[in-house]
Amino acid sequence: MCIRDRYQRRVRGHSVETNNLDMVKFVGKCYCGGVEYEVDGEPIFAAFCHCRHCRKTTGQPFIAINGFQENNLTWRKKDTLASYTPPTGPQKLFCSHCGTNIGNHVTRMNIIGVHLATIVEGEPKKPVAHINLESKADFVQIPEDGLPRFPGFPPSF
Repeated sequence: MCIRDRYQRRVRGHSVETNNLDMVKFVGKCYCGGVEYEVDGEPIFAAFCHCRHCRKTTGQPFIAINGFQENNLTWRKKDTLASYTPPTGPQKLFCSHCGTNIGNHVTRMNIIGVHLATIVEGEPKKPVAHINLESKADFVQIPEDGLPRFPGFPPSF
């Protein structure tokens, strides 16, 4: 069973609407325009991530992200695309000119997670869970939004 199928069925006992993970098409870019990408396909996951890695690499308390198989993303422009691979965690993708954090690349799984704040055209899928809450910033208070919450990365993702 593929990652998406497991995710659609249940996320640790919580039902997840399958229509939240239908096909999407959108374009994103960095602040200066040196990096531009297009996504066309089915997201594997759509979540608010609160992990330490995402907080440290973005300077934000959490991020909204859609994850895709690599072949669903096309780089339209990558003149200033750069990456950083930390000792642990996914590879960070960013613009070397303006510093915009584009997303993460989980090379062992061929997944790219794009940060929804970089989208300039089209609609991503809305996050359907809060993940990695065990490393959430202490000052963050998550509103009662009805989304399931997980201490780590759900195994069904």
